[in-house]
Amino acid sequence: MKEIYGIVSCDVIGSTSLDRDALIQLRNDIHSRLFPDIDALCPGFWGRVVRGDTIECCLEQYWKAFRVALMIKCWFMEWASFHGVEYRMRKDGVRYSIGIGSMRLIDRDLDMMDGVAIYLAGRNLDYIADKGLTSYFEMDSKNDEVNSLIDNSVMLVDRIVGQSTERQVPILYDRLLGKTEVEIARSLSISQGAVNQRAMNAGWPYIKHTLKLLEQMDYDRYVG
Repeated sequence: MKEIYGIVSCDVIGSTSLDRDALIQLRNDIHSRLFPDIDALCPGFWGRVVRGDTIECCLEQYWKAFRVALMIKCWFMEWASFHGVEYRMRKDGVRYSIGIGSMRLIDRDLDMMDGVAIYLAGRNLDYIADKGLTSYFEMDSKNDEVNSLIDNSVMLVDRIVGQSTERQVPILYDRLLGKTEVEIARSLSISQGAVNQRAMNAGWPYIKHTLKLLEQMDYDRYVG
């Protein structure tokens, strides 16, 4: 059986509005803040920035690909809000495409990735950019019905997260990381009740339910 990987490819929305210093700061923050958080959640992950504003994440824990995609979205929304940059980045952060499938080449030293999963993620990232969408999910499967059902759930959750306020986004990010309400309350210097209320208003129960379904799904039954 082929080994399955998850690839998350992301384009930063509104990055063309950033000046040189802001782009450098963003790139540095991706490597020093975002990637370490993803690595804590998915040990052994490989993330890189290509073509200036495209992020590619390769995950051995492929079942967490959607969680990672939402983390990246929230992280960019929060970063854009903190730095006061263009509205489109504050609203949606990134457009992302998730590919689940085999990989024939993963070489960090040569900075090379090749395989079905990255092909799916890259192809669909171009597709949603042309269509004005912000998310897409596809796994290497001939079961189009399952792919479509998952993609519809991904798009719905993506829209929910995109409607979150500046106060809700950091809480969603920390919940995606697995932090408890008590930990989040301490880090944000707010009450646990405030954390719970903001998470509820941001749709966390539905997000959590969708993540549980995708992370417990038997991918071996469909992929390949």
